[in-house]
Amino acid sequence: MIGPFLGLLDALENAFIGAYLNAIQEFATLASKARLKQARHEWVDPTYSPEELDYLAKVSAAIMGIECEHRVLGRVISNSNPANNRNYETNDGITAVYNGSSSAVVALTPFLTASTGQASRWQLRWRIKARFPSRCPVRLRLIRPVALGSG
Repeated sequence: MIGPFLGLLDALENAFIGAYLNAIQEFATLASKARLKQARHEWVDPTYSPEELDYLAKVSAAIMGIECEHRVLGRVISNSNPANNRNYETNDGITAVYNGSSSAVVALTPFLTASTGQASRWQLRWRIKARFPSRCPVRLRLIRPVALGSG
């Protein structure tokens, strides 16, 4: 019975790793653009300073590290060898945090359901297979990231 749980854990951790990788990139890009605008004496959105955006990128990186540890721990429990099978983490096809069909929100939506039990596990596998057919049931395929929007 632990097999389906470990498969679910792997899928979730991979999705969260991809989400945090994108968050790091988005925060770093926003910080860089804000610094460039400040240097040019252009208007800068006062909501977050470049330093605060840098801090948010660092926090995202720290949380992503924990997600990576969770992923490896699940692989240790399932006797997957090697448990730490990656030199670099991937975004698992997630190209944005919130927007678009390849966003973290879209990837994680199938996991947000009120139902539980065996039926929901199979429903989850079917949803993942429909969304990411190349690596069903627990791996999400890697696609080339798209550039962030201008602004």
